[in-house]
Amino acid sequence: MNIDFSKIKGIIFDMDGVLVDSEMVMANASVLGMKDYKIEASPEDFVPYFGTDDKTYFGSVVRQHGGVYTQEIAEHIYDIYCKIAPAQIITFPNVPETLAEIHERGYKTAIASSSIKRKLDVNISSAKINLNSLDAVVCGSDVKNKKPDPEIFLKAAEKLGLAPENCLVAEDAISGVKAAKAAGMYCFGVTTTFDGDYLKELGADITGAGITDILQFLP
Repeated sequence: MNIDFSKIKGIIFDMDGVLVDSEMVMANASVLGMKDYKIEASPEDFVPYFGTDDKTYFGSVVRQHGGVYTQEIAEHIYDIYCKIAPAQIITFPNVPETLAEIHERGYKTAIASSSIKRKLDVNISSAKINLNSLDAVVCGSDVKNKKPDPEIFLKAAEKLGLAPENCLVAEDAISGVKAAKAAGMYCFGVTTTFDGDYLKELGADITGAGITDILQFLP
């Protein structure tokens, strides 16, 4: 499906895997945190759950290793993440500049991430994203239903004052692409986690290596 970019009034960005390379930082923090609870996980255990909510991301791996998931484990992992992330997160090329340019061209912009607020705040700060380049920020704590449910993207569109059909979502994860399409939005698949053909199979309308590729399509 080709995108009619004349209809696009707003662009909604996922965070992890789209604006910053933090997935393995989160996985490493999870390994360290779970070890304190006698759960011997590996970073690779978390790959199938990238882009999912806490209960799925942490809980699936905890149960895989015979443990019992609790919110205490999640909070401990986030404590570790917030300490190590600023030094370890990699911001994808030209992300702050691209967000600023898209905003300056008159498009409304939002970040919609399944992450809890304190993790998302650390990511935004570490990436040196200017909050003036954003019209809305939605985190996992703001919604009841997590991706692949479309709620988070619909909430972002509502905050932007836009109809779903006027929004483009930039996503890299399976659950995120599915959520974008379920919301009735266009989807730009970012190939940082999966290849373009696979993202298109999931429903992505077009794909690119990073969000800077979106600029070439904007009128």
